Amino acid sequence: MTFFTDGNSRRVNSLCAVLTLVLTLSFAWPAGAGMVTLYKGNEAMGQVPVMDGKNGFAISVADAGALLGLSASVAGEELHLIRGKDRLRIVLDAVAAWYNHQLIPLYGASYVQGGKWWLDVPSSLSLLQYFAGKDSKNRLRVEETQTDAGASAPVQAPAAPAPAQPIAETPAVIPGADKVVVVSAPVKNTPNAPQTVEGPGELRAVRWSAAKEKIRAVLDCSNGTNPDSKLISGKIVVPFVSVVDNLQGVPSPYENVKVELQRDANGMFALLFSAAGVRVEKLVLDAPRRIVFDFFFNAPTVVREVPKPQAPVLSGAPGKAGKKRIVLDPGHGGNDPGAVGNGLKEKDINLAIGLKMEKSLLDKGFDVKMTRKSDVYLKLSERTEFANKADADMFVSIHVNALPPGKNSAGFEIYLMALPTDQDALALAKIENSEYLEDHTGSGAASDRRTELLLRILGDMQQNNKINESTVAAEILFKAGNNSGLPMKRVAQAPFYVLRGAGMPAVLLEVGFISNATEAKLLGHPGYQQRVADAMAQGIYNYLKQ
Repeated sequence: MTFFTDGNSRRVNSLCAVLTLVLTLSFAWPAGAGMVTLYKGNEAMGQVPVMDGKNGFAISVADAGALLGLSASVAGEELHLIRGKDRLRIVLDAVAAWYNHQLIPLYGASYVQGGKWWLDVPSSLSLLQYFAGKDSKNRLRVEETQTDAGASAPVQAPAAPAPAQPIAETPAVIPGADKVVVVSAPVKNTPNAPQTVEGPGELRAVRWSAAKEKIRAVLDCSNGTNPDSKLISGKIVVPFVSVVDNLQGVPSPYENVKVELQRDANGMFALLFSAAGVRVEKLVLDAPRRIVFDFFFNAPTVVREVPKPQAPVLSGAPGKAGKKRIVLDPGHGGNDPGAVGNGLKEKDINLAIGLKMEKSLLDKGFDVKMTRKSDVYLKLSERTEFANKADADMFVSIHVNALPPGKNSAGFEIYLMALPTDQDALALAKIENSEYLEDHTGSGAASDRRTELLLRILGDMQQNNKINESTVAAEILFKAGNNSGLPMKRVAQAPFYVLRGAGMPAVLLEVGFISNATEAKLLGHPGYQQRVADAMAQGIYNYLKQ
């Protein structure tokens, strides 16, 4: 088993090129925990515990850090790895970590088991690479450690694969790769799995799922199936002896990964995958036999679903059955004024724009529900709960931005709920996540705890394709704002509590900065409010008609 975390940089020449493929055959793997050897370049640093855990193969990240001279300490629900002035903070059950003041997204969340902090191998090596150095000679990897009579030794390069335990093939790299990141993983052995000769067996179904910047294809196969996958002309070719009738999962439901089924003159079948990614991982699982291909993409990449052939009905019979339903959520209200500046209150602007959006959307044939139509207070949790009960097709929360004295900014931002884009996005989320009563007491601790909680659950939410749909919706609304001449600033992401639990595409609009004197004059003007409302209504229409 070999893991690499960095590689050669080249230019991307083809949008349909799969940049890297690792073809991994099966070999024995110890049940529970084992040991691997950590390498820095060609130097063996020492052995690290490894286990097949919650998010695939994971290593004890504190033990790995100790081999690089890092000291470890636990502070509450965080593991701190420190060397000199540099500090790495790994948050329990979170899919993000902090390196100094930089937020680093992870493939999977950390967890504690047997008194050790475990983190999936790609995430661990990516984080520790900050301490190892960026040069290729300092590249980190781990290799399987074989045990003989209690003694462990690194496996540098076996002379030849044993008949019953073949090793991974050499990674194939396509010319034109932008970045090569290779991860190979062994078969996850199941004690009672049928022992059959491996080869191109029968393909029974293809199942798909998507997370942030990753698409997974799971090939359900007959027992023993482990095709000799090849990289040919920029495509992964996976051969099979037979394929069931009415094969499910072909073509792909995602635009980022293409797949086609072919049959040659000899009656053999093959799946052909192509994608514009940075790496592909292959994993073979037993009981039942599944072959998993994970396609990873550069950040930021929007995972796009193939548009469904049925166009949404925007007019016709009354009620939910005949129209798309939109829930508009004017933020704040009642005893919660929101941001205040230049003689204006955020709650008033939010409601004014919301009511104008309602009328514009009704004119376009939508069914519209409002979380509030007057100056009343709603808890954050009540807003998405309202949208879920209404069985909405889209949830739009309307807000106004602000900065503290001495700072200035302007522009229209659109947010979706995901890992924060940057520190500004995270800070804004903490402000919007605060309930009025918490702010009234002067304590933002509960807001910060809520935001940290959202960071932890985002790992599960990344599996929800609503995040991908929300990203597409945000981009279309942003384009509509540009077309209307609004001062559009960016599409970004942050863990907003008001979007938590929305069972439909959900976005949060920050329509401008009330702290900016020039923009505040616009935000308080009914004519400008109407421009914002009409532009966003058009964006919603453009999104739901696609």
